[in-house]
Amino acid sequence: MIVSDVARRLRRGALGVLVAALVALATATTASAASLTVTSCTEGPSGYVIGLAGSGFPATAPLQVDWTDTLGSFFNPTSSDGSGNLNPTNVFGAGPAKVTISIQDLNGASLASLTVNGCAPPTPTAKDQCKKDAWQAFDYKNQGRCVSAVASKNK
Repeated sequence: MIVSDVARRLRRGALGVLVAALVALATATTASAASLTVTSCTEGPSGYVIGLAGSGFPATAPLQVDWTDTLGSFFNPTSSDGSGNLNPTNVFGAGPAKVTISIQDLNGASLASLTVNGCAPPTPTAKDQCKKDAWQAFDYKNQGRCVSAVASKNK
C-alpha cells in the first residue's frame, strides 16, 4: 500500500514536471516572432539594392538571407546582434523585379519573409531638381510635370 502510494506520487510529480517543461518550451518557441522590414530600396540601370532590418531573431545563431528574383534564387550569410536584431543586410539583384526575401536558420527554416514589388522611383523635393533635363531622372514626361509634382507636394 505504501509502495503504490509513493509510485502514484512520483508519477504525478513526473507528469507535472513534464507538463511544465512542455509549456515552457511552447512559450519559448512562440514568444519570439521575428519581423523583417525594408529600410531602403534603390533601382538603377544595373539592378536593385534592398536594405533590410529586423528583430526577434535568435541572438547567437548564424542566419542566411535567401531571395528570389527574375534571375533565380540566391543566398548570403547574415547574423543578428546579441539582442536578436538583424545586422544590416542588403540584397542585390537584377531589377526592376518582384523580390521575395526570407531570413532562415542554417537548417532552412524560414524565420521571417516579405515580398518587394520593385522600388519606388525617386522623387524631386525642389523645383531646381527638375531643371536642365534633370526631370528625366525622375521619370516625368517633361519638365513642367516635374515642377508641378514638386509644387503639389510642398502645399
